[in-house]
Amino acid sequence: MKLGDLVGIVGGGTPSREKSEFWNGEIPWISVKDFNTTNITSSQETITEHGLKNSASRLIPKNNVIIPTRMALGKVAINQIDVAINQDLKRIVLN
Repeated sequence: MKLGDLVGIVGGGTPSREKSEFWNGEIPWISVKDFNTTNITSSQETITEHGLKNSASRLIPKNNVIIPTRMALGKVAINQIDVAINQDLKRIVLN
């Protein structure tokens, strides 16, 4: 059996930092910097809807398992709010 048979994995991305219209919006955007707790209720950075639509980031509905894949390996968190995620994070969904 493969891991993909048990869970779905959804990745994220980072909007261009060169486009100010992508940043400081209403959407919490999390990275490993936000993994100081197992329950994510806020984020250090936010993005705009335009930034979300023009990047590989994904909006993750609240109450999902999110894990880092490069930095902060071994940590896990549940997002208590809807969040967008960067490329170093993955949402894990049971199939």
